[in-house]
Amino acid sequence: MQFPPLSCTRALPRALTRLLLGLAFGHPLVAQPATPVLRTNTRAITIRDGGGVVDWWLEPDVTPDVYRVAFPRRTNTVTYVTDVDSITFTIRPGESRDLIVLLNGSTMCLNQLSSVAAFARPRVIRGDSLSTQIIPFTVRSNRIYVRGQINGSAPLLLQLDLGASGSAINRSSHGEGQMTFDATDILLNSDGRKPARASSKNQLSIGALQWDAERFVETGNMSSWEDGLIGNGLFRDFVVEIDYNRHELRLHRSLPSIPPTAQRFDMVLDGVRPLIQATLTTGDQAFEDWYLFDTGHTGGLLLSAKQNRAHNLRARLGAWMGLGARKIVRVHDFRIGTFAMPSTIAVLETHSTGDSGHKYGVLGNSWLRQFNTIIDNQAGHLYLSRAVAPRR
Repeated sequence: MQFPPLSCTRALPRALTRLLLGLAFGHPLVAQPATPVLRTNTRAITIRDGGGVVDWWLEPDVTPDVYRVAFPRRTNTVTYVTDVDSITFTIRPGESRDLIVLLNGSTMCLNQLSSVAAFARPRVIRGDSLSTQIIPFTVRSNRIYVRGQINGSAPLLLQLDLGASGSAINRSSHGEGQMTFDATDILLNSDGRKPARASSKNQLSIGALQWDAERFVETGNMSSWEDGLIGNGLFRDFVVEIDYNRHELRLHRSLPSIPPTAQRFDMVLDGVRPLIQATLTTGDQAFEDWYLFDTGHTGGLLLSAKQNRAHNLRARLGAWMGLGARKIVRVHDFRIGTFAMPSTIAVLETHSTGDSGHKYGVLGNSWLRQFNTIIDNQAGHLYLSRAVAPRR
């Protein structure tokens, strides 16, 4: 999927820009480089970060209001788009850029574009800190599980859910007794959107890695034998390899050797959740969309209400059965790159109701576990190669 090219903003005259900055922030009116000004009549701004699109809400009371690029370890092209204006930056790792957003011609908001990494980096508590970390995993009901400890607890079974925005603890887990709940978050999952207890600054240990300030939210929609779940947010500083042949999660400091049969995909992040593009073909029409790479989803394919509206999928695919907004459909031609997926039953969201519905399509782990996967959180790429069942 290609986004249309955007022209840069028409900058305000340099003298006027300096005057605005001087009045707003007390800067000297001479010998200062001009800070770019972006005009808008609404607080809703679109930020195009590489191939990703972010819906940004302007916060005039936050100074500066910081947007951090998805992949701070690479050089990025970032475009801000408003209802009347746009501006494009090229920003290198470690850099920050200031800009003034002029709201309704009168309210000046100081914003900052940052390519400084702000995610948590774990400590290596034993062994070589620069070596690849190897963490064994098991698979149950199409989900990946690793062992970990929270605040010195007994070993816990933690689901690796790349579709999760953060870490969660099962309400029935004995690991919960090691936590102090000191906050309330809004949790959005299969149970809907609800307030949930949260516990900040927990010590999480997985293999030889230890995070010292991990936040967990309490959830009640997990199976009794699961203790919690973790997502890609823990591994933003790594290249993550999921090897189903060896049942190993490998965390690399740099990109490892790529199998010759692997295909590379551009990856974008929805927060910390990875997305890749795939193509659905019906009749003579091919529709390329972004799909959530969701190892926590046990099914194969979900088509979102947004996709249904954009491509009229219910009429094209036909709906066999289902309750409410979710229908069962047959998908005959679906491809991830050149990997053709077998004809399958999929879930189609015909419309969104309340907090239900997905922004993107979802690739679930009954399909994804067919692939050994390398997720390059540093450069923004994802590699897939067919997994081969190991000999027993």
